[in-house]
Amino acid sequence: YSITLSFNPFRFKKHIMRIIFRMRKAVENSIWPLTPGICGGTCALVAIRVLTAPQDSWWRSGSVAHLLWQWDNLFPWEKNLPTNIRVAWLSLLAGSIGLCGISFMQRTTLRMLLNYQGWMWLEHGQKP
Repeated sequence: YSITLSFNPFRFKKHIMRIIFRMRKAVENSIWPLTPGICGGTCALVAIRVLTAPQDSWWRSGSVAHLLWQWDNLFPWEKNLPTNIRVAWLSLLAGSIGLCGISFMQRTTLRMLLNYQGWMWLEHGQKP
């Protein structure tokens, strides 16, 4: 028995491009009201704001900061990184989770409003 494997670089490149396109569209559809540029820019602004904040400010010592530091302590390899890099990474994480939460709430609210059909059974001239 012999097995012949053929490798077509053009088909491989086309397949990889299709995967990248689908992944990009999946990300864009998941954060639909926002564009990736707005999402990245907002997360970067949050990271810059947290990095430039004083040590005793709410940005670094509030309840959200404590929650993020507890989450950071779950990963042992991050303890070797400098504090500023850890703070920047955690603030990017918090900004992206916050934006995804806002996007989810906006999409859910719009879906509920657009699915309301109670107006169809009202009498003519009656207000909902």
